[in-house]
Amino acid sequence: MKHSFTLPLLFLSISLISIRIHADNVRISFTATAPTQVQVAKPIDGISTHILQDSLQILPDKETVYEYDADDIVILRIKFTNNAFMHELYAVPGIDFKVHIDRGKMSAKSDIPELDYLNRTAKPEVVKYWLELRKRFDQIATKEKQLPQIFSKDFPHISLPPFTYSKGAYSTRLQEIIKKDVQYEECVNIIQQFYNIILNPNNTLSADEKTFVNAAIDSICDSCPIEKNYYNYYTSYMYPSMYYRQLWSRLTETEKKDLMEGYGKDTFGDDASFLLAPPANRLEGLRSAFINELSYKSGKMDTKKMYAYLQDKYAGSESYAFCKRLYEKYLQSQKPSVRIRAEVNALKEIPTLKELEGKFVLIDLWATWCIPCKAEMQYAEVLHDYVGQLDNTTMLYLSIDNRKGDWEEEIKKIPGIHLLANKRMVEDLKEKVYSGGAMPIPRYILLSPNGEVLNKELERPSMDIEKMKRQIAEGVNRGH
Repeated sequence: MKHSFTLPLLFLSISLISIRIHADNVRISFTATAPTQVQVAKPIDGISTHILQDSLQILPDKETVYEYDADDIVILRIKFTNNAFMHELYAVPGIDFKVHIDRGKMSAKSDIPELDYLNRTAKPEVVKYWLELRKRFDQIATKEKQLPQIFSKDFPHISLPPFTYSKGAYSTRLQEIIKKDVQYEECVNIIQQFYNIILNPNNTLSADEKTFVNAAIDSICDSCPIEKNYYNYYTSYMYPSMYYRQLWSRLTETEKKDLMEGYGKDTFGDDASFLLAPPANRLEGLRSAFINELSYKSGKMDTKKMYAYLQDKYAGSESYAFCKRLYEKYLQSQKPSVRIRAEVNALKEIPTLKELEGKFVLIDLWATWCIPCKAEMQYAEVLHDYVGQLDNTTMLYLSIDNRKGDWEEEIKKIPGIHLLANKRMVEDLKEKVYSGGAMPIPRYILLSPNGEVLNKELERPSMDIEKMKRQIAEGVNRGH
């Protein structure tokens, strides 16, 4: 039986015209109520991304300014202490933002109402829409309605809050982005509800119902195509994945094979569908998929093959250079941790060990039971990278654990060189680093190649990693 239906999705056909205007700074003035580490993801290869690159420390009652040279509308992403999420910040050349961070929440204010709407971290009208959709689709699970009946003439839509539009250079394009962003939000939410129906083990769909679901998703995707530079103007990463996978499902195996150009399915994992995307969307989709696989290790993608693909197609790009660095770190992280088994009784003996011989040594003093120590280790990769750039310098994890078994298990998860302090070493630490007093950790210490303590209390990376880097560099320069 063939279904005939129309989804009441009133999508506008909007084509964003890319107007290049001379570059001008985006200026963000940060303030915070507590010491806050802020990281910023800025575009790579001209494409907005989630890759964190710049870092700055915000101190209470002190304005800290971040500037980015932009020649078009741009999305910057901001992550900060005590908040696990990235916050999107739409900006235009010449804009001056006031961003305030208070107890894990961020607010951004400009003089352009369109930007202020896009930059709201919570959009109640979107939440309301999702709740209405969920209530409607729940009627299927409770058998109150059948699938086609939920798409009635009173189908819900996202309502924009009233605000006065500006008349600036970018106002028309920002208004178009807002309208299109609402459409993408609707698409994502509706398709997600269909996925929930399909994946719910309590729902037994007939052949006709499965046909309806697939036809409905097809209709949504056809009604709301992806813009060619989608990632520069829109924040949802879900819709491109849904959209291209739906288009991919329509292809024959021969067509899919042709798009993969000799690379196997395992090269791309679940993200081969991005091969259908125009260049900018394809690069960001595949780059993100590769980075996610390195981070979460799902096993669906052969990272070695994907790296070869990126090298083949994008060598010379900023994206490839970043992926190359990340892949090399990933390979390094797969190597087993190095455990020093020699008896080391004093700090001055550390640079004489074969693993560390003749080098400046950055010591991370820690223990498995120390929660703050483990929290600081989120900066381990940054520290390893920085130390690796310095002349004749390396890093050592020195633990003061008294439970050897716990330490042996924990260091399997931490790439790097490890040493367990014996009683004599602990006494030497008390004398040389703590002046005979208590031993609070974590503690970062810098040794010279002859075992001299160059800095017995470096700044913690979570407090001010840039200051810590300066202290390390100053110590190395002084020790030469």
